[in-house]
Parts: sequence; C-alpha cells; structure tokens
Amino acid sequence: MADPARDWTEDPGPDQRRLTPIDVFAPRSLDEQVRKVADGRRHLQSLNAVLDEKRRAFEEANADLATQIERAKRQVRDGETVLKTMALTEHRETGELTVAPGVKIRRVLQVDYDAMDAIEWCKAHDEAAGCLKLDTVKFGSLAKALSLPFVRKETVSQVTLSRDLDAELKGAAA
Repeated sequence: MADPARDWTEDPGPDQRRLTPIDVFAPRSLDEQVRKVADGRRHLQSLNAVLDEKRRAFEEANADLATQIERAKRQVRDGETVLKTMALTEHRETGELTVAPGVKIRRVLQVDYDAMDAIEWCKAHDEAAGCLKLDTVKFGSLAKALSLPFVRKETVSQVTLSRDLDAELKGAAA
C-alpha cells in the first residue's frame, strides 16, 4: 500500500515533468512538512520556468503570424470605421434604418448634463440621499425619463454591424 504521506516527485517525461501530489493532511512532523512545501514550491517554479520557455519559443516561432493577425485586426477596425461613416451618410440621405445587409442604424437618446447640477437635483429629490458621488447610469435613466431643466437630450444615430456579415450578404443575395 502506498505511503499516505507522499512526497513531491519528478517523473521526467518527454520534455516535461510530472508531479505526484503532496499529502498535506498527513504530515509526520513540522520540519518534514516545511521541507515538502519548500520542495513543492521549488518544483512549481521549475515547471513555470519550463512553461515560460515554451511560451517564448511559441511566440518566436509564430511571430510572423502574430504580426499578420495584428495587421488584419487593424485593417478590419479601419474598414469598420469607414463602413460606419458610409452607413451614417447613407442614413442621413435616405432616412433608412437598414442601409445594407448586416448594417443597421439605431436611434439612441443621449443626455448631457452638468454633474454638480445632477447631484444637487438628487439631493433635493431624495433620489440618492446624501449622494457623495453621482451614479451616472441611474441618473442617466432618470434624465431620459424626466424633463429636467439642466439636461440636454439628443437622439443620435448609431451604426450596428452584424457579427456575421457573410451570412447577411448570402441572405440578401437569396
């Protein structure tokens, strides 16, 4: 039968080490347990060092791919910005909310206000008794629903792009 107070052991495999867990519930002595934990920490450090080295090797081996991915992300982001600008222009000209397959316009009410005026209003209306900091989300909802003299409201158009533009294009072609 195996010893219940198992020790950390290294079992070197092909380019990796395996760990047999320590039984922390059956220490024979305090000194032995201190040694086991110290050994375990040392082993953990060596495993982390191996993993770090493998990560560095992976990153080096795939540096060109990572560069291509970053370039593609930047191109997609720039393309989406141009698409959104074109969609807003189309919306202003036509008034349509669906300006292309997978490209829609939604109308959003935005509020603008002076934070100090909002805090004073909250205090006066017991909406946030003794508020020391303005809850902008809660107040924004109130400001949209109420008619407050210090709040300016504006409905703005925002572009939303479908996550799967390919499917939208296929659906539009059908």
